[in-house]
Amino acid sequence: MADNPLTDPEQFQRWKEWPLTAAFLQFLRERRLTLAKSWADGVEMTQADQGKAVELGELADLHVNDLRAFYDLGEVEEAK
Repeated sequence: MADNPLTDPEQFQRWKEWPLTAAFLQFLRERRLTLAKSWADGVEMTQADQGKAVELGELADLHVNDLRAFYDLGEVEEAK
């Protein structure tokens, strides 16, 4: 296993549920939504702003398997 404890599904879930992490992930989602609404309202956006919106979404929706893929570890099934 990689040195990063977030590659462990249980550790990752605890991290996501931690109140400060949850608040930060909420901020990322809200920022992405603000960018998306601006874009939908016809506000001219640079390619960098559009890319930022995509990246914010990817970070906000991060899954343990995203980290595991980075560290070349096998995927785990999502807990039900």
